[in-house]
Amino acid sequence: MSQDNYYIIFDTNTLYVNYKSYGDFIGFSFNATFDNVISFIEKFDMYEHITILVPTVAYEEIKRHKIDAHNDKKEILQKAVEKSKFPGFSYTLDDIDYDKYISDKIIEYQRKLASNQISITDLPLPTEKRFASITNRAFAKQPPFLGVGKESDKGFKDALIWESILELKEKNSQAKIIFYSKDNGFCDILTDEFQEAFDDQIFICKDENQVENQLKIWAKTIDEFVHIPEDDSEKEKEERKLLEWFDSEEFFKQLAGFSNEFKECSDNIFLSKFSVYNIESVDQHIESEIETFYDVTVNVHITFIVKDGERIIGDFQREQIVTIGITGYDEMIFSINYVDVYEDEEE
Repeated sequence: MSQDNYYIIFDTNTLYVNYKSYGDFIGFSFNATFDNVISFIEKFDMYEHITILVPTVAYEEIKRHKIDAHNDKKEILQKAVEKSKFPGFSYTLDDIDYDKYISDKIIEYQRKLASNQISITDLPLPTEKRFASITNRAFAKQPPFLGVGKESDKGFKDALIWESILELKEKNSQAKIIFYSKDNGFCDILTDEFQEAFDDQIFICKDENQVENQLKIWAKTIDEFVHIPEDDSEKEKEERKLLEWFDSEEFFKQLAGFSNEFKECSDNIFLSKFSVYNIESVDQHIESEIETFYDVTVNVHITFIVKDGERIIGDFQREQIVTIGITGYDEMIFSINYVDVYEDEEE
């Protein structure tokens, strides 16, 4: 029986809900990915051995995203209502302090998480003694300060999370850590740094499949007689197969042929990165033994670059819901048939 302490730490980008597309501003919760990881822990009967940590930074960042999206949606709704008048119809929107409202909802959600049979708590900000390390990273532009598009603000928040992880390991030398992040800023340089500092390994996972596989290894380490359930359902296998393809160079190469479907792709703005972080639904039609049609709706982070001739002068990112029509051949080869980009209605 292992005596190690096991932790899963979530990065903000693995918990994010696309509030700009969905208008539920009443409550607060993380996305389905968070619930899926909890289900993995329960499936492997590991709930007594694992602690889930959510960085304080993540709560604050998601809160800010939700407040901004709420204010945008509220303004759009008010303008839409003002444009038309209907008999027997009246509409009012209470003027509330939404910052305080959603802060209270976050506290409620944290209390709910704390009541789970799995230990779920916050990963606090690093203490003052880590300040020198954060400053050195910033001046030397060391990961994770490089971040996506070298955004200093984002790099700072990533650095806070990374320094918190290092401080956790300093305080608990026996800790085994999965850090679940879709951010390329958390790279091999940081795993090497962790290895050199503690003579131990941190597992930086980029998707749910990697998290689940590492949990299986831990489950066997904790108890060699633990029951590992049989393979996942066909639906789960299908989704993972598609997610792997979405992360491939071949997928992006095909997607480039549909770049006109994205409004940003004008003469000087180009599709640069297309990162699928969640599959909303898969509508599957089997046509023959070798051919299957899929209509896959996904949540994505899309990065665009702005060029002046051949010179890149900037980039920006947005979140989007996209439906992709795909033909699969022999379960190994995929071809994009169409791309349908969800857009909020403009005034």
